[in-house]
Amino acid sequence: MTLNNFIAPLKKWWWLLAAAAILAGGGSYLVASRQPAVYQSRARLMIGQAIEDPNPTSGEVYLAQQLATLYANIGNSGTVREATMEALNMNWLPQYRVASVPNTPSIEVVVIDTNPERAQRVAEEIANQLIRQGPSGEESNAAERQAFVQEQLTTLENQIRDTQTEIADLQTRLGEIDSALEIRETQNQIDALQAKLHTLQSNYAGLLATTQQGAINTLSFMEYPKVPSNPTGSNSLMTIGMSVAVGISLAAAGAYLIEYLDKSIKTTNDAARIAQAPVLGEIPFMSPKKGNTLWNFVMENPRSPVADAFRGLRTNLEFLNISENHKVLLATSPMVGDGKSTTALNLAAIYAQAGKKVFYVDADLRKSVLPEIMKLSDQPGLS
Repeated sequence: MTLNNFIAPLKKWWWLLAAAAILAGGGSYLVASRQPAVYQSRARLMIGQAIEDPNPTSGEVYLAQQLATLYANIGNSGTVREATMEALNMNWLPQYRVASVPNTPSIEVVVIDTNPERAQRVAEEIANQLIRQGPSGEESNAAERQAFVQEQLTTLENQIRDTQTEIADLQTRLGEIDSALEIRETQNQIDALQAKLHTLQSNYAGLLATTQQGAINTLSFMEYPKVPSNPTGSNSLMTIGMSVAVGISLAAAGAYLIEYLDKSIKTTNDAARIAQAPVLGEIPFMSPKKGNTLWNFVMENPRSPVADAFRGLRTNLEFLNISENHKVLLATSPMVGDGKSTTALNLAAIYAQAGKKVFYVDADLRKSVLPEIMKLSDQPGLS
């Protein structure tokens, strides 16, 4: 199959493709224009404290990314959804999604709604529910406990600074003492203070480990959701374009199906393809003048395009018979009134004009028209 054969049905049924495109595009535009404006609110949560750590390790970052994926799955679960509806006193939630941001230890909460204020409230509450699911949530660490731990950390920090100051003062004094006894006593005091400092630092580190500071499995707001002021960019153009493409595709499929089911011959190419033989000539439509007939058209109109077409057909037949001198030509067709007799008589006349001796035999055994058009007596003929 050539490219022209492939494109031919589309050219033939171009109006069907155009109508399908107009109907699909127009219908899609009407539906899209009736849709309400849609707003989008976005919140982002950070896993751990890697962003505040000047020297985070690759292991901490990798673990935070894995936790982000886990929390994203939790955010899309029914537990968070039900908790959010209960907190907001709602019996449904607008469309939302919770997803981890690729290659980062963060989570993104996106809510799409026709009400901008509701979109912001839902995004913030979903983020809060996610925070409560982790160790840093209100269910794991009570506010009072966190306040007490923070108070103890502040006390230890002051004690560590005071101890470090005392050690520094004693070390300065040690360089100014000449007595061996005083040197030994001062050194003992320094050793005692250093042991105390080590104990304080150990207590501080152990207490700090129970807080959120420096912890990896914690969630905190990186970006709070805002009330959107403008609707999100709609995909109306994309929707209309896809509708037009689908309409054209279906129309094209219908055109090919119609052509496949249509077994009639409409062009010379169809005839050549079905007969698997070359086309030797094409005869234009004949419109005889008033008082003339079709069977002797070339004799009455020798300079007409029809006569030239018959001459071309005669030439092609003669070239076709160069190797084998065929003297018998058969004119036939599948239906009555297709023009067998008209074609045969005019071709016979063209051959006669070229000096050929022509013998015409009417082999139509049922509806012979030769006696009528030639005004011959109706006598027994071929049969």
